[in-house]
Amino acid sequence: MRRLLTALLAAAALAGCTGTFTPPLPTLYLVFVEADGGDPARVALLDFVVTASERRLDLLTEEAYRFGTDETLIAIDVMDRVERQEAWVLTAAGPASRALTLHRLDLRELPDVPGTVLQRIGDPLPLTDADGAWDAAFSSATAVPTGCLSNLVVAPAGDAVALWDPGTGARCGAVADAPDPRVHVLDLATATVREPIGEARAPGVRAGDPELGRSNRLLLVRRPTAVDPDTVRVTEFGFDDATPPPLADGTLVERFLDVAGVPGGFAALRRTDGGSGREVVVHARAGDEPAVRAMADDATRLVVDDSGALATLVTTGGGRIGVTYADEAEPREISFTASDLTIDPLNAYALAVRPGGVCVVDLLVPSSASTCDLPIDAVVRDALAGARFVTWTFAEPSAP
Repeated sequence: MRRLLTALLAAAALAGCTGTFTPPLPTLYLVFVEADGGDPARVALLDFVVTASERRLDLLTEEAYRFGTDETLIAIDVMDRVERQEAWVLTAAGPASRALTLHRLDLRELPDVPGTVLQRIGDPLPLTDADGAWDAAFSSATAVPTGCLSNLVVAPAGDAVALWDPGTGARCGAVADAPDPRVHVLDLATATVREPIGEARAPGVRAGDPELGRSNRLLLVRRPTAVDPDTVRVTEFGFDDATPPPLADGTLVERFLDVAGVPGGFAALRRTDGGSGREVVVHARAGDEPAVRAMADDATRLVVDDSGALATLVTTGGGRIGVTYADEAEPREISFTASDLTIDPLNAYALAVRPGGVCVVDLLVPSSASTCDLPIDAVVRDALAGARFVTWTFAEPSAP
């Protein structure tokens, strides 16, 4: 089954390139490791090797990129994994972690060879100063009193970014007179900050798109009234839109927990009646009846395949990872917690960040045990003990 699925996904990803079947491109995992013991935050590169005879995870380098000594990792986004474009990283620094900086890392022609490093694209771009106000390079009449911007979403053209401002947060603490949660769109081409999109109750996330995620739309979660705090509206908003959509617009989602874009629509994780139960409601196309799938109990986060090629939804939380497919009524559960997770659609695996390092999860035949589906070498485990985020990209095949 895996060989057929991998072949189909690889053919879809490479359609139009050769006209014939080409084996899957090598996959690289980018693991963002937090600062520890005086060492700065860094990016490690892992090569995931899958052949007919073996599966292994090779550590290409522990330090493919090094951040500033006082920088904390906040969020990441990747522009176009299929074409291997860029990784964008948001970091915070300063006494109150309010000075935010944007890093752009080049993923083009990234080889899967030991010692590979990531090249920076331009200088790091300051977004806010130590007080949390927009950097002087940006034209804006909007102050940022919290400095807790997070959840970076990059426009496909790389000319704009969206950032969520929760108002207050664990990183910055309670702030007097903090605004309601909102989304800021920064136009990098003109160095301006647009009017914030108010009352956003969850970060903007990229809307799904049939063409492998190349979408210029954002999904915004907005609470319609204060009467029912568990009911929200999910609306679309474009990077190019001059004004945000009206608050009444969008699809109503009750007992909301999380949302993620899927091809042609979105999926929402919500509580079932009673509290701990979970289900995912998939709104694939406007006008269609949403599909409902059961998920692992106590899940709080929904993860989807960014490419749209693998019809897999994964939830995490409550000490479990739940994996579900469109043709299956019940989720497959794996008994361990993941703080971050990325789905590799070509090989049908996921790499999970968990306490003490990383773990490879088989999405086609996941085990029910808390052990990883692939043995992790002690050298790899120790090198990634401080892992915070993980994502994937294709790599250029190394020379034979």
